[in-house]
Amino acid sequence: MDNILWQIGDKVDNIQDLQELFLQNRLGQDLLQTDFLHPQFVLPDPFLLPDMDKAVERIARAIENKERILIYGDYDADGVTSLALLYELLFFWGITPEVYIPDRFSEGYGLRYGVLEKYFLAGTNLVITVDCGIRDVEIARQLLEKGWDLIITDHHEPGTKIPEAVAVVNPKLARNSYPERELAGVGVVYALARALMTRMNVDAKEQEKFLKWNLDLVALGTVADMVPLLGENRILVKYGLISLAKSKKFGLRYLRQMAGIDKDILTSEDISFGLAPRINASGRLDNASYAFNLLIEKGDLEAEVLAKGIEQKNQERKMLTENIWQDVLSQVDANNLPGCIVLIDDGWSKGVLGLIASKVMRRFYRPAIIATVDGEEIVASARSVEEINIVDILEQNQQYLFHFGGHKRAAGLTVKKNQWNEFINNVQNIIASESLLTSLVPKVKAEAEIDLGLVGDSIWDLLNLLQPWGVGNEEPLLGSYDCLVVEVKKIGKEGNHLKFNFLTEQGKIIQGIWWSGSLKNKNIDKHDKVDVIYRVQKELWNGRENFLLNIVDMRKRDE
Repeated sequence: MDNILWQIGDKVDNIQDLQELFLQNRLGQDLLQTDFLHPQFVLPDPFLLPDMDKAVERIARAIENKERILIYGDYDADGVTSLALLYELLFFWGITPEVYIPDRFSEGYGLRYGVLEKYFLAGTNLVITVDCGIRDVEIARQLLEKGWDLIITDHHEPGTKIPEAVAVVNPKLARNSYPERELAGVGVVYALARALMTRMNVDAKEQEKFLKWNLDLVALGTVADMVPLLGENRILVKYGLISLAKSKKFGLRYLRQMAGIDKDILTSEDISFGLAPRINASGRLDNASYAFNLLIEKGDLEAEVLAKGIEQKNQERKMLTENIWQDVLSQVDANNLPGCIVLIDDGWSKGVLGLIASKVMRRFYRPAIIATVDGEEIVASARSVEEINIVDILEQNQQYLFHFGGHKRAAGLTVKKNQWNEFINNVQNIIASESLLTSLVPKVKAEAEIDLGLVGDSIWDLLNLLQPWGVGNEEPLLGSYDCLVVEVKKIGKEGNHLKFNFLTEQGKIIQGIWWSGSLKNKNIDKHDKVDVIYRVQKELWNGRENFLLNIVDMRKRDE
């Protein structure tokens, strides 16, 4: 989109001021800088989570009595890693739980009473949910009336009513005392693991071993679920990436191989763009049990076979997504956008609706609801821009919904087919009536203005201290004004990309790459002076390391 609003932060002239600005943007005045730049592996007391004591006591009794346990989870990467972690936790005491992952296509998200009833009648004594259950109030009530034990662990926003169960462990409950409210589902299970091991008096070295080597699952699920990478989540992911790089799990080793990730130091981007899409592909196109089995597989050859199967699913997912995306582009009029972009097609797969909604939201900077027809219901995924809380809007339209849940900017929903049009009209009216449309202008935000001459080793070291990147701690964009272009050329097979040489005031040459830059029609030539917004990167070329500007946007100085 051409009408991008630039927002560039204060001018800074040295690394110390830049560090203070970065920390202020992420933390305000609340936390010590060293806590963020050099986080120690120190976590809060897990018993501060609501009902953690009750959950631990019930699970401990089940372990001691060798009861039959069912663990029930979601089909996305957070749900699958949560299940794998809980499975390994129970297996630590010799308990092999039964596992249930609902089918995305025939069952959808959340608990199903018929499924749970079947297990209880067959002899299951306890059901533990992960990454789901907080809005299944009626199902929980039915189980309670039958005298069947249910423990809910979840991290999604609760509704006005809280399910009644043996324990409801969720940091977003009003009665929560745990300092980290934004845990992923797998983060909640990790807290449960810490609490249960304390309750069961596990030897300190054995505790450390289990908790350390399963941080790979925690990092994978936390990054995949796009929770803020601040506070405890930052600690879990920073140390989890170390565990992931050295993971003893055959499945994760082969998954890295399939993703082409062959390096000793991993980043959150390796999860976001390499591992998580492959874990999710299993549940998007088939059943997520393939991904779960990959994560817990103890056999080398078996893990390799599972990883290859998941890689095939991932390739199918890419093709399917691209086909639907081209269909979407043909239907959207970029010059006449509604408040919320809504598209529905009964031929679209439920498994990729969320991916398409995200692409639509990013491309057109509008909330997007992408849907398909499933019998008498319409199943949809919603994604939103930062100015609009999509869950709040869904809350105002509960009368049309069978199921819904999610976060401020991402949600899943099922709508009654004969009320779809009325529901969508209400959504559009809410956005229009709250005058939200006027704020829906795509923005590019640079955290600071710096002179190009500041780009070098010191800024690179600071950026590395800020990692891992993620929600709430995005990789910083920087802005520089009045930059002199001394060389520009088209690169790439079709010449769509631009490579620049900039001359700094100190006489240094800094290179920049603007992907798809030649398609922007900015007509930037040699000797022009430009303003640039970019990310700082490092590249290895002919055995030498060079700094590179990964350009996000650029404009001539006189524009």
